[in-house]
Amino acid sequence: MNNKKISEFVTHLLNNPNLNTEPPLIAEGVVINFIVQNITQLQSTLSSPQFFPDLPPKQVLNMILDDLKKRTVEYITPNIDNFIGSIDFTILSKDNPRQTFDNNFYAQSFKNFIITAFENKDVRYNFHSVYNIFSNNILEKYLNEAFKRRSPLFFELTRVAQKNYSFEEYVNYLKVLLIVRSAAYVKKPIEGMTEGNVSIVDFLKIPKTLDQYFVSKTADMYKDLPGVPAELVLSALKSNVGLSDMPLADTPAKFAYILCSRFQVYKQNMTVERGAESPDKSWFGTARKNASFYNFDKRILEDLYIIAGDNNW
Repeated sequence: MNNKKISEFVTHLLNNPNLNTEPPLIAEGVVINFIVQNITQLQSTLSSPQFFPDLPPKQVLNMILDDLKKRTVEYITPNIDNFIGSIDFTILSKDNPRQTFDNNFYAQSFKNFIITAFENKDVRYNFHSVYNIFSNNILEKYLNEAFKRRSPLFFELTRVAQKNYSFEEYVNYLKVLLIVRSAAYVKKPIEGMTEGNVSIVDFLKIPKTLDQYFVSKTADMYKDLPGVPAELVLSALKSNVGLSDMPLADTPAKFAYILCSRFQVYKQNMTVERGAESPDKSWFGTARKNASFYNFDKRILEDLYIIAGDNNW
């Protein structure tokens, strides 16, 4: 009975007009913030006769959070197999021909990694951008244009980053990177740095520690994702921060940081008024004007802005 009442209460929260158009990955985060900010008032409300007078308020709040998490995980899990199934993991052995793991091994490793990582609310919230990028074939769209045009983004990815990948190989490489970047939000001890559970959020408060964090976290990740090159893991972790916090320039990380910033706020099937700029062009246009403030790479932004405008994206 209590579980049913909890579920009904959560449904009531999610049906709020300010939330019912938000996707579950975002809505969960908004509700959690609401609970944290109004914890005292909520505890009193939940103890009242019309709600859960026979349960400790803390237990009720934990049940609400568990119900929210369950809904979010149920929403995203069916798509994980499709996302992982779209990746050709042989790209991971391109720079290391002696690598012996096959596609099935990698697919299962990544599935296990995501399922475990999704226990963390920050991972779930920040995965919204990755979900949108995969669901809307964003990498395929933009990289196809960049490679056809031999545009600045193509130059940055292939020459500056010194990776002689084809269009298809780069799509696969960046898909792996986007999934791995979630590891930065998993709270756990970092060997040689901390004893308690920490995530990148803790290190962003002290940016000078980020370099050491990236190196230590990259080494730690081999236990979760054996066979994934350290260089890729490092780029994935760095893709969570902007230029000023990114030790050493890293083109795949800079590109992923921009895409994830854009598609964390993406609205599906957004209506565009007549005469208005297309959604991507508008976002990239605003971002390029404020590139230094948001720590974006302006050269990459300029290219994405032109590509989006030419294609009415």
